[in-house]
Amino acid sequence: LAILVGTRADLPRQHFLRLIEQASAAVRAKLMAENLGDSSTVAGVVDEISSSLRTDAQGVSANYAAAMASVEAMHRAGKLGQAEVYRFATEGQLAEVAVALMLICGVENDIVERALLAPGSDILVILAKIAGFSWETAKAILLLKAADRGLSEDDLERATASFERLQSETARDVLGFYRARASAA
Repeated sequence: LAILVGTRADLPRQHFLRLIEQASAAVRAKLMAENLGDSSTVAGVVDEISSSLRTDAQGVSANYAAAMASVEAMHRAGKLGQAEVYRFATEGQLAEVAVALMLICGVENDIVERALLAPGSDILVILAKIAGFSWETAKAILLLKAADRGLSEDDLERATASFERLQSETARDVLGFYRARASAA
């Protein structure tokens, strides 16, 4: 169960770290109770795995904090726009894209994280439309999002059609509905 919860895109980092701690204690106790090897070996392996996961999560947090500082500075200086977001996306800078979308669209971080981590492209298409981006920039963001799992031609065609049909006002309405639904949940 902990593994399933830990893979959720909407799980905040602090909860993920707590989950690692609790799960590793539970796994250690279960393995020791079932006598699957000597207890010091079990404890060492579980500690090594949880330490590695914790380090990875903290690295992501540090990367995000650095991206937040630099992109916010660009935004305050009036130097954050479509060209910069396109560059971030084509250079594989996911954290910078996330912060830029949050600032340009005026949305909460969790909405952008869900858009970048959830399957499908609908939320990203909406954010790109709200930001006033061209299809080329929207496509670059979608390709960045799908970098590890690929984006099929059909998915790209559907995203293109959605982007072209979507009006900015409709995108704002849909985002408002999404926010209301998320806060109700």
